[in-house]
Amino acid sequence: MASKDLGPVRHWQRLQLLATRFRGARGADLLAEQNRLTKLSLQLDCLCVDWSHQFINQEIFDCLVALGTALKVNDQLASQFAGEIVNTTESRPAVHTAMRGTSIGNKHLDSLVAMEYDNVCAFVNDVHEGTRRSFSDELFTDLLHVGIGGSHLGQVLACDALPNTFLKPHFLTNPNSIQVRRSLRDLNPNTTLVVFASKSFRTTETLEGFKQVASWLVERSGNADALKSNTVAISANKEALQQFPGSVFSIPLGVGGRFSLWSAMGLPVLLACGVPTFTKLRAGAQFADQHATSAEIHENVAAILALLAVWNTNFRGAGSHACLVYAEELRLLPAYLQQLSMESLGKTVHNHGEPTKHHTGTLVWGGLETEGQHAFHQWLLQGSRRFSADFIASLDAQSSHDEWVLSNCLAQQELLLAGHSNKDPHKAIQGGNGSTLFLLDRIEPWSIGILLALLEHTVACQGYLWSINPFDQWGVEAGKNLADSLVNARKQPQIQRQNTLQIQRLRKIAQRQNNLNKHQNG
Repeated sequence: MASKDLGPVRHWQRLQLLATRFRGARGADLLAEQNRLTKLSLQLDCLCVDWSHQFINQEIFDCLVALGTALKVNDQLASQFAGEIVNTTESRPAVHTAMRGTSIGNKHLDSLVAMEYDNVCAFVNDVHEGTRRSFSDELFTDLLHVGIGGSHLGQVLACDALPNTFLKPHFLTNPNSIQVRRSLRDLNPNTTLVVFASKSFRTTETLEGFKQVASWLVERSGNADALKSNTVAISANKEALQQFPGSVFSIPLGVGGRFSLWSAMGLPVLLACGVPTFTKLRAGAQFADQHATSAEIHENVAAILALLAVWNTNFRGAGSHACLVYAEELRLLPAYLQQLSMESLGKTVHNHGEPTKHHTGTLVWGGLETEGQHAFHQWLLQGSRRFSADFIASLDAQSSHDEWVLSNCLAQQELLLAGHSNKDPHKAIQGGNGSTLFLLDRIEPWSIGILLALLEHTVACQGYLWSINPFDQWGVEAGKNLADSLVNARKQPQIQRQNTLQIQRLRKIAQRQNNLNKHQNG
């Protein structure tokens, strides 16, 4: 659908026309083009980003670049890096890039960031060197991170992908009694450092989970002062931090949770992997920042990937995007990318407040390969739904099995685009689904930093192209508020603030729970 909200209509209409004309193109013919790989891929130091298997030709790519130029996506990205207000609904900048040492031109903020990072690193070094110890004067051996969503997914991904040479990390995301018991089962309160992470300090799951962990720590240790020595809190709520019994670190309000890995929220990664490793991770992200702010749009990987997302979503009808990981170390990347993309781009209102006239964002899902090939690839290869995909793999082959995994990655990508002809219709594969290959030289802090920062910039650029705010999440907030009201309604059923159907459900649930309790106690 042509939309004046997406800038000059002629580029949008031209892409519609090209999509119609190109619909009958054969993927196999695209793969036979001379110099296609050279024209449709870029090398960013140790990361090759290859979109040669996207369902496009050079004319379509040039038109996409023209659309991005008309919408000034590079200028908007520059505004973000300069610390200008880009989160318009909350009147905030998005300063997550500053947290990893990329200057936004604000000397005061840059100085505060450097100081806070030094403080976090000093704390971590004290723990590793034994200067800071448990209440029992023992060395810390484990850390338990209590957080959810943006305070969890990036951290657990990094801890899983990088060598844990220091504290052994454990993660608690929900106050569910079973998860709490499992998280605490093998931990010794004398040697466990508990990290509480919540940007708002109001996230119910995190608060309730920490309450249970704090009770465990005090009861099992028999020491009321255990919280002072064995707990750390990270938040943007400075008032709440003042009441916290243990050590505290703060982050700016302009750091969104799903972009917060680079701030003090990265503490569990530092504690598990060490300061040198985290510093290399930040340096890789800084490299991606430099590319995003200096490259022209036709060579700006983040902008290109965002434009391809627009092409697949709005002109090709892709309803989902698969993240297919052929590297064990990055097995948690699909969950990380799911939140990064869907929480940022799940919007139906433009920045100026009017409803969008087109789809924005897409469903992101995926998994570790080659396991997925024996689970959902049948749907990818012969299903009827249109989708797009990312393939993530490494060149670091340490065995013949690693070579086999990489070969499978390349084969699946080729089949998705080119298909497979067969006289038997049950064995034929239609093809025509575009994908991008992210090929890392090796899985290491530097390359992971480049990859994660690049994905952040791609999501931001998609927001700029669709003229939506990629830095708020009001839908999530509404869900939290409604859940809190339901908790209160169940505690005080005489106060009826819910709709009629919800009241009926609450009464039925309460009656069923009472019956179950009577049965168990009887």
